[in-house]
Amino acid sequence: MQRYNLFLRDHFCYHFSLIDSFVDMMDLPWLSASREGYCGRTGADTGCTARDRGSWTLDDSVASSWRLATTECLRLCASCRPCRFVSLSVEQRDCSWARRCDVSQLDLLPTGYRTARRPKTESNSSSAAAASSSSGQQLVARLLADERRQVAQRSWIADLQRSLPSAVQPSSEEVPQQRGGALGGAARRAPRGLLLLLGVSCAPGAVEERSYARLTLRTSSQRGYGGAAGFAYRFVVGTVIAAPSPHASEPPQPPQPPQPPQPATLLARLRVEAAAHGDLALLEGVRDGAKDHLSAKTLAWFVLAARRWPHARFVGKSDVDTFVVVPRVLKMLRLAEQQALQQALPSSSSSSSSSSSSSSRVGSAVAGAAGAAGETPRSPPLLVGRMQVSSFDEATHDLCGCCGFSMAMGHGLRHAKRAVPRPCGDHGGSGSGGGGGGGSLVGPFYFGIGPFFALSRGALSWLGSSPSPAAVARAAAAVAPGGSVPNGSFAAYADEIYLGRVLSHCVPPLRVVELGAGAIHNVDAPRVWPYSDADAACVGSLAGAVTGAPGPAQANLSVGPADWLTGHPARWRSVVTGLEKVSPKSAAVHHVVGGAQWRRIWALSSHWTRQLERLPRARRRCVLGRPRLLANE
Repeated sequence: MQRYNLFLRDHFCYHFSLIDSFVDMMDLPWLSASREGYCGRTGADTGCTARDRGSWTLDDSVASSWRLATTECLRLCASCRPCRFVSLSVEQRDCSWARRCDVSQLDLLPTGYRTARRPKTESNSSSAAAASSSSGQQLVARLLADERRQVAQRSWIADLQRSLPSAVQPSSEEVPQQRGGALGGAARRAPRGLLLLLGVSCAPGAVEERSYARLTLRTSSQRGYGGAAGFAYRFVVGTVIAAPSPHASEPPQPPQPPQPPQPATLLARLRVEAAAHGDLALLEGVRDGAKDHLSAKTLAWFVLAARRWPHARFVGKSDVDTFVVVPRVLKMLRLAEQQALQQALPSSSSSSSSSSSSSSRVGSAVAGAAGAAGETPRSPPLLVGRMQVSSFDEATHDLCGCCGFSMAMGHGLRHAKRAVPRPCGDHGGSGSGGGGGGGSLVGPFYFGIGPFFALSRGALSWLGSSPSPAAVARAAAAVAPGGSVPNGSFAAYADEIYLGRVLSHCVPPLRVVELGAGAIHNVDAPRVWPYSDADAACVGSLAGAVTGAPGPAQANLSVGPADWLTGHPARWRSVVTGLEKVSPKSAAVHHVVGGAQWRRIWALSSHWTRQLERLPRARRRCVLGRPRLLANE
């Protein structure tokens, strides 16, 4: 009955909001006559100083609703003599005007803009409202109804945030055992049976980002998601701090205020922070502070982790602007490990008894990983994440032919103009792991996309066994200052791709595991979970299994995207790029910037974690999906 009442509440509230929106349109004739899009690009907050077009930036209080924003924007336009057309977006907080505009050829990206001619008089406004089509009225009614739903979603997320911890005291295990040293106080012994050691790559000066990320990661570490096979993390920072250098391939950025701390002062602060929190991995002798050093930094992290944390079954890498949903990641890693171990078992008859015994052997092998005293299981060499493919040109010492979604696509991108950063050209044939036939091309090879990927203990063991250490050392020297990889090249800062090139050479038996669509995505992704028909049936079954949780559309979980929104716009480099989204399948959410957005993503992902834990195991697995082993050929 409670689930039914929730359904009736959400169903009727939504349709009543549509009725209210029709009433509101009587006061919004300009909006009802508007079209989607905007006239053209203008400068930021240029006002009425130009002859042909300009813009005003609206206050947050004004941009909180279409009614207030429309009233204020039309008032500003009325005070600007050349203003004939108005383009308005509450998401971008932008009110733009133009002297001339072809409303049949409006720009549509970024989305969220409405454009119409400025009403001259009240009588004209009324006639414009009467002349607006029925379809236009319905469209605007849904626009205003969505605005109300966003308000409800924001209120819901605010309620969820109240249950989040505001502070977590470090446990005795997290207090560093020694100060200074190669890890700057972070060299304590990791607990045995560690499932995932996560390295969070961040800039030396990212103190604020580490502070709000630390609360989430430390909470996940102390709560011990997954039982004995737990989770630990380190913020990864180089100790040779350099000034950042822009790249020609990047769009120009607005001038940044000067950073007061000098490299020596910043390094001293890093060592104090490492001693206080015990969660920094300071890479001695590794350069940091500029994108050119990312490849060398990531490679150094995995080499260090393989040596310092020998009991970790997986070592991962993410960025400080990536929210890692730890419970989801741990479950996916277990599934990936189980599937790889199962396929590695000797094949036998297809009888049910042999299948049952194989499954039990896989379960015991994985379970024994956490319980074996001081022993790490013989795990297959795995690379786990969302996979793409690229190639490497030994002649130019740079990456080429990126980024495909299959080996066949990778071969095609070698000579395609759309390849990133460029096509490879014709350098002769090659195999999957090296430049066969005398050619200079390496690849195509798999790599895990940057927000999150992980290497198993089996892969890390290959990096530390002969002759791999020498090859890894040469790869690190190549991306070091003065190395063979040119400064500012794609290979110098596309760290995940360069690591894939190193793995293809140093780990011949590497197995690649694809986590599937929806596991890793940007916070503003248009479709965070492009599920298939089978997934839709699975998600639909959750509506009858999830009970008692408040939410704007909780009883209609099968609707999907309506339940995955926080109600807040997602901004990247001060531009609204979409709406914040987290689905039940989200394992790593990229482009999460700022403490406020971080806590919203934390609140919604924690909500989905609680709901998934209440489901039977079979239904839970149908949401998470099954990782796929890809043919590395």
